[in-house]
Order: sequence, then structure tokens, then C-alpha cells
Amino acid sequence: MFVDTHCHLDFNTFSSDLLEVFSRAKNSGVDLFINPAVNLDSSSQCMALAETHSNVFFAIGTHPNEIINFSEDNIIAALSLYIGHEKLVAIGEIGLDYYHNVTDHEIQKQIFLLQLNLALSNHLPVIIHSRDSIKDVLNIITSCYSKPGPNDLSPYNGVIHAYEGDESLGPGFE
Repeated sequence: MFVDTHCHLDFNTFSSDLLEVFSRAKNSGVDLFINPAVNLDSSSQCMALAETHSNVFFAIGTHPNEIINFSEDNIIAALSLYIGHEKLVAIGEIGLDYYHNVTDHEIQKQIFLLQLNLALSNHLPVIIHSRDSIKDVLNIITSCYSKPGPNDLSPYNGVIHAYEGDESLGPGFE
């Protein structure tokens, strides 16, 4: 069985043929889907889709290109509403995007760290977006996840999407 860990089934692209998408995926061996949000509105849409399809789970988060006009308090308050939902499986899509340069890099870092801490405090894996920003992404997750956690579970859970690094960016990459 395969799991698509990064699909945006809530996007309009799939609104007319979602059942056919599921059928084609099933025929290819993909049985489960994790649908990550890209902003606060899509978090709600992702949850609704997961509630209506048994094979769909969802992640909540704010993509780095979608954080304009949101404060840290807005984001955490909005995302916290979903914590504890039975089909919530991750925090994402979160991260850094220096390619599009939509949002100031320091603001992106603050919101990324905020959402990483939300994941850690709720024992959820992350779905990380990294575009032309891998060194900063790795520095932030290394710093955030190197602190002792409140339990014995490994905090290193998740996926990095749009990863532009290579094997040289291992331990000691700074």
C-alpha cells in the first residue's frame, strides 16, 4: 500500500473529477492521502474533505507564501481549533520559500518556527516546504528538534517537499 503524503485535493483542479482521481490512484496502488493545507481557509477545506472520504487525512498549516497579513496569534488560534481532530495527522504545509520572495524571510522563519513548535507540542509530524531555503530550513529544524522533548517519542517525523539539498547537507551542514 502506498500513501500520497502531499496532495492538494481541495484545490479547484480536482473539483470536477475527484472520484476519478481516487480511482486512478487506487489502480496504481495508492490507497491513502494526506491533504496538507496551504492557509487558514484551506485548513477548513482539508478537514471537510477528510470527513467525507475515509481514505483522506489532513494537515493544517500556513504555507510561507500565504502568511501575509496574519499575525502569530491569528495563525496559532486558527490552527489550534483543529488539534485533536481524529483525521488530523500533521502540521503542514509549512516552511520557507525564498524563490517566490512573497514574504520577508525573517517573518517566514518566525511563522515556520511557530508552526514547528505547534507540531512538537501536539506530537504531530510536519510537512515542510523548502524552496531555495534549505540551509535555513535545516538550521531551524535542527535547532527546534534538538531540544529534549517531553516524552520518549522521536520528534523527527515528517517529510520535506521541494527539497533542493543533496547528501552533503547532512549533520554539520552549517
